[in-house]
Amino acid sequence: MKKYDYLIVGAGLYGAVMAYELGKKGKKCLVIDRRDHIAGNIYCEEIEGIHVHKYGAHIFHTSDKKIWEYMNQFTEFNNYINSPVAVYKDELYNLPFNMNTFSKMWGIRTPGEAKAIIEKQRKETGITEPKNLEEQALFLGGRDIYEKLIKGYTEKQWGRPCRELPSFIIKRIPMRFTYDNNYFDIRYQGVPYGGYTPIFEKMLQDCDVILNVDFNEDQQKYRDMADKVFYTGMVDAYFDYQLGKLQYRSLRFEHEVLDTDNYQGVAVVNYTDAKTPYTRLIEHKHFEFGTQEKTVISREYPSEWDGKTEAYYPINDEENQNLYEKYADIVIKDGKIENGDTAVIDFEGFKDGVAFDGGKGENYPLEIGSNTFIPGFEEQLIGLKAGDEKDIKVTFPEDYASEELKGQEAVFKIKVHEVKTKELPEMDEEFFKDLGYEGVETEEQLKDLVKADLEAKKEYELENKYVDDLLDEAAKHTVVDLPEELVHEEIHRMMHQYEENLKMQGITLDMFYQFTNSTAEDLEKQMHPEAEKRVKYRFMLEEIATLEKVEVTDEEANKEAEDLAKKYNTTKDELLAQIGGIDALKYELEMQKVIEILKK
Repeated sequence: MKKYDYLIVGAGLYGAVMAYELGKKGKKCLVIDRRDHIAGNIYCEEIEGIHVHKYGAHIFHTSDKKIWEYMNQFTEFNNYINSPVAVYKDELYNLPFNMNTFSKMWGIRTPGEAKAIIEKQRKETGITEPKNLEEQALFLGGRDIYEKLIKGYTEKQWGRPCRELPSFIIKRIPMRFTYDNNYFDIRYQGVPYGGYTPIFEKMLQDCDVILNVDFNEDQQKYRDMADKVFYTGMVDAYFDYQLGKLQYRSLRFEHEVLDTDNYQGVAVVNYTDAKTPYTRLIEHKHFEFGTQEKTVISREYPSEWDGKTEAYYPINDEENQNLYEKYADIVIKDGKIENGDTAVIDFEGFKDGVAFDGGKGENYPLEIGSNTFIPGFEEQLIGLKAGDEKDIKVTFPEDYASEELKGQEAVFKIKVHEVKTKELPEMDEEFFKDLGYEGVETEEQLKDLVKADLEAKKEYELENKYVDDLLDEAAKHTVVDLPEELVHEEIHRMMHQYEENLKMQGITLDMFYQFTNSTAEDLEKQMHPEAEKRVKYRFMLEEIATLEKVEVTDEEANKEAEDLAKKYNTTKDELLAQIGGIDALKYELEMQKVIEILKK
C-alpha cells in the first residue's frame, strides 16, 4: 500500500489550495517543490522588517466574493490599491491609461479632448482589424501612447518586436476616461499583512512537505509514493520534452537595501523606454504602507529562458501555442499499449544471464512502431499496461555495431511505468478550419491538397537527383586534393544537424550511442565519405563559378535577404546575422546560379 493518497507537485497557490482541501476530506498528501521554499512565485522574504516579494510584485485581486472570503480565512488583507506609474525617459505618467495620463501627455483636461486626439491618431494609422500587438496598440490608444508607454516596455518584456506578438496581449490593459489611477477594475484587492508566505504555512500545516526535489528527474520514484498525482509544473518537462521544448520568458531580480525611508514614493514604477534594461522597479514597503527607517528595492530584468533559470511565463506566439496544443493532446492511458503509443519503461539487457554494457535505461519514452529500438523489441510491448513487467527476447542484427552482440540472442527485463497516447480530433468542420489551409473545408479537398503537394515534392526530388547525377559524373573526372580540415568542418556541421534531428524525436546523442552501441568516432567515420563528397562538390561548383564568371551583385543579395526575411517573419538584419552575413548569402546565390548552368 502506498504511503500517501495524493502527491502534489508544486507548493504554489494551486498546489497548496489542493492540499488543504484534500486534507479537509481526510486525505493524506505529500507536497514537493523544486525550490527551497513554499509559496511559489508569491513567496515573501522578510528583510529589514519589510516583506519583500522575491519574484516580483503580487497584488491579490478578484471580483468573486467567495474567493475573497476563502482567502481571508488564512490572513487579513489591507486596502492597498494598485496604482503604478510609468517613466518614459524624463517624463512620468499614471497607469492605467486614464485622464491623468492623457492630461500629462497632451496638456488637455476633458475626456472629449482625449477621445478626439486618440480617434485622430487611430484614423491616421488606417488600421481596422489589428493583426498583431503593434497594430492593436495603435488602434487602441494611437501613436503617442504606443510609442511612449507600450512599445519599449513590451519589447523588453517579451524579447520580441511588438509586430511579432499576438494582439490579445494588449487588450488586458485598461483604458479609462476618468481621473482614476486604480489599475484593477474589480471589487476586491489588497496585500496580506505579513506577506504571502504565512498563508501557505497555514494551508500546508497538516501535509508532509519536501523541498529541493525535482519530480521530473525521477517521476516513478515519487509516483510510487502516492495513489494519485496532481502536477502543477511545466507540461513539456512532464512529458520529458518528447515533442520539443516550449519557449518561456524568464526574469532576473536585483534586490537592494537602501538607507532611506522612501525611495520612489510608490510600490511599482514601470520603465517604458527601450534603453533602460529593466522593466520595473519595486519598492516593497509601500505594499503594506511601511514606515521602516530603511527600504528595499528590486529591479526586474526580463530575459530569455535558457532551461536553467526559472520559467515565468510562456511566449504567446503561434509556434509556441501549436506545440502546447500538441502536448495537450497527449494523455495518460489506463489501458494496454497499442501501436503508436509511447511507453515509458525501465529496461536492462542480459546475454547468457549477464548484463551487458549500454543495455540499461530508466524512464525511457519509446514510441511503439518507430523502429528506433532493436528489431522485434517494440512489438512485444503491445498489450502490456502500466505496472506490467516482462522478459523480452530479441536477436541483435548481424550488422550491429557491437562485435559482442552481433547476431546474438539477448533478454531484456522491462517494467512499464506509463502509457501515453495522443487524442486525435474528429475530422469535422472545426477540424478542417483549424488546419489553416485556405479553401480546405472537407476531407476530399484535403486529399487534393496533399496529392498536389506530393506531386510537387516528387518533381523537386527528381530535379535534385538530376543535379546530383551531374555532379557525380563530374566528380569521376575531377582530381581534387581535399584539405582534411575542410572535411572535418563538414563532418562537424553534419553531426550538429544529425543531433538536431534526433532531438526532434526525443533522443539525445548519448542515448543514440547507447542504443546502437557506438561512439562519436563511429558516427564521424560513417559520415566521412558523404562529407568528402560535399566538399568536393563545393570545390567543383566554385571552379565552374570562376570559369563562367558567375557573380552576384549586392542588389541581388539584398533583394534575396529582404524576400527571405519576409518569408520567415523576421528582419533583414536578423536574418543576415543568422546565416553569416551578406557575403555568405552571396556565396549561396552563386552556387545556385552554377547549378542552374548545370541544368541547361
